[in-house]
Amino acid sequence: SAPGGEVYPAVNLCDGQSTTLSASDGSSWVWSPTTGLNNPASQNPSASPLASTTYTVTITNLCGTGTDEVAVNVIVPEANVTSGGWVCPGEPFEVSASGGVSYQWVPGALVLQPGSATTSVVTLTSQTFTAYVTNSDGCVASADLTVNVWPPPTVEAGPDQRNDWLETTYLYGSVVGAPIDSLWWSPADPLSCSDCLVPEILLQEDGTFTLHVIDTNGCRSSDVVEVEFYYPLYVPSGFTPDGDGLNDGWRPEGAWLNGAGTYVLGAPNLSILPGYRVEIWNRWGDLIWASEDPRAYWTGGVGGPNSAEGASFIGQGEHVAPAGVYNWKVQFPTFKGIETRQGKLSLIR
Repeated sequence: SAPGGEVYPAVNLCDGQSTTLSASDGSSWVWSPTTGLNNPASQNPSASPLASTTYTVTITNLCGTGTDEVAVNVIVPEANVTSGGWVCPGEPFEVSASGGVSYQWVPGALVLQPGSATTSVVTLTSQTFTAYVTNSDGCVASADLTVNVWPPPTVEAGPDQRNDWLETTYLYGSVVGAPIDSLWWSPADPLSCSDCLVPEILLQEDGTFTLHVIDTNGCRSSDVVEVEFYYPLYVPSGFTPDGDGLNDGWRPEGAWLNGAGTYVLGAPNLSILPGYRVEIWNRWGDLIWASEDPRAYWTGGVGGPNSAEGASFIGQGEHVAPAGVYNWKVQFPTFKGIETRQGKLSLIR
């Protein structure tokens, strides 16, 4: 019998894919149209049309000629995404895709729910995101959007500081970048102003201060500075106990914290300076003089009426220290507790 006469079921083909066509047996085949076919004279050519096409094949055998027919439906999937935009570093930006039944966003590491149609992305730098959209026929399309990231303001709270508590101390903040919308320091209580770049520290205690800035894009940044206060202590490097009325005695001078929590310059009364003690040691490690009275001077004697308990004598009852270099140590109260300093002094005779 003559070949042909078959109408094959339609083939659904995703855009860009290919399929193999089939025809009845015969001795020769001629497919029409030839668009998208790799071999129009083959019984089973590969078809990859750009648009939906109905193919007809003319088949010849010894009994005659006939035709088969098959429709190839090209399915063009759609992928739609919302517009990109601008965002501050690290802030979520909502994105949405449509046109399918399942979705996949890449790069997935920057997407909160990469398999959702609507989700949020978080990035520190400008980034292009791609949504792959699969429709009900299993065909996949993609669309891109770009999320741009504003550079954050560059905030400097200034260098860490270690200051004499008697000196006026300022914080030195600076900001580079977009115009400032608002700024503030925290904690604010110890400062002359919390919304200025260069405030004065009014309460001189050790602490950490943070400068917070929001620019006109709504982007935030901050920086911290450590401030430490030390308590001034002046210790003479030597003295000459020769009775001429000049440098005849030696004692530390400073600002002492009294029992009421107030600093007092000079030598306050012993009763309001708990924790004070000064010691003099010779080079052999012997304690030769000590006092717990900040008013007391060491006049070069060994032991004596101004010595605290624990001071010892050197030599055979000698009460005058010879000229030389001696070690001193003083402990005194501060807001941070009892602090200790030590050094050397020269006794010149």
